[in-house]
Amino acid sequence: MAGIWEAFQAWSTDPIAARRRFQALAADGDPRAQCAFGLMLSSGRGGGTDPVAAARWLQRAAEQGHPLACYSLGAAYAEGRGVPADADVALQWYSRAAELGDREAMHALGMLCSADGASPEDLERAVAWWRWAAARGVPASMRSLGDALAATDLPGAAAWWLDAALAGDEPAVEALARVLPSVRAAAETSGAAAWVAA
Repeated sequence: MAGIWEAFQAWSTDPIAARRRFQALAADGDPRAQCAFGLMLSSGRGGGTDPVAAARWLQRAAEQGHPLACYSLGAAYAEGRGVPADADVALQWYSRAAELGDREAMHALGMLCSADGASPEDLERAVAWWRWAAARGVPASMRSLGDALAATDLPGAAAWWLDAALAGDEPAVEALARVLPSVRAAAETSGAAAWVAA
């Protein structure tokens, strides 16, 4: 057990040593080490990049139910990084990660559901995934909810953009700045001007 924590401690101070330690622990079957080693191979941290090997190690960890590995493997399939691009396989791994509680996977599922040509049912699923992720603090999902509401509920959209902006999401700050005059006008018309007072 101590070996995995030593490897994680070395992640920022000695990434070369961390990579070697994660590799040894990964070979012994530890899914945390398999995921960490896969991520290091993917990013080049502590050595060169090897997207194919990264995907293999992420697959091993994902098959053992490691949430971050499931999400990362989904991203690899979505982007064709080390594996052939395959939206259906990406969806399967993102779904597994979301089932395991990975909030970034929830956001990614929303993005997949809302892709170009999405049906109204797909958009409803996207909003549901973004709500789950936003409730778990994902700023990009808060922004996506604002974007989804913008055409039909500008004050509601502004509220989501504000939450995202307060969480540090720069695109949400820009969206909020663009619509603030319209939100003020709508609030004045509805008698809720105090809500958006400067």
